[in-house]
Amino acid sequence: MPVPAARSDDDGSTHDWNVHAAEPEAPAVNAELDVLVSAGSHDTPEAVADVAVRAEELGFSHVSMGETTGWNIVPLLTLIADRTERIGITDDVISPFSRSPALLAQTALTLHDASNGRYRLGLGPSSPAITERWHGLPFERPLRRLRRSRRNGRRARRPRGRDLQGPG
Repeated sequence: MPVPAARSDDDGSTHDWNVHAAEPEAPAVNAELDVLVSAGSHDTPEAVADVAVRAEELGFSHVSMGETTGWNIVPLLTLIADRTERIGITDDVISPFSRSPALLAQTALTLHDASNGRYRLGLGPSSPAITERWHGLPFERPLRRLRRSRRNGRRARRPRGRDLQGPG
């Protein structure tokens, strides 16, 4: 910040000098920043996509949302993929109890292609409350179900990925 200073020369004349105090240099930030969108806080799918577009403009690295109740997030993520160019797209957790392993694999592959490789799949077992109350399924063997979903996702990437196993 410039600080004005007056100085007298030998002949008595006065000059204004701008003295610059040393300002600390801002540290470089090299962190990825995600924005979490609560789909239920918006009136339309387009409004959700508008948040993602703005996040991309602001330099966020990923836009993410969860799925518990309300809208199916797959069409929302597809809309976001269509309306953006650079921002990564991810779900918080898609549960293997809400979709079969084959459907999870198809979803991941479709979103990957629709986003030109910007989609990152988040899988997790969810919770007994969501699984049992919302989906009406017993919360049994969640890690086994999760492993099977991962394995089938890898198989689906192969050209002959038709040997997918069921949810059990």
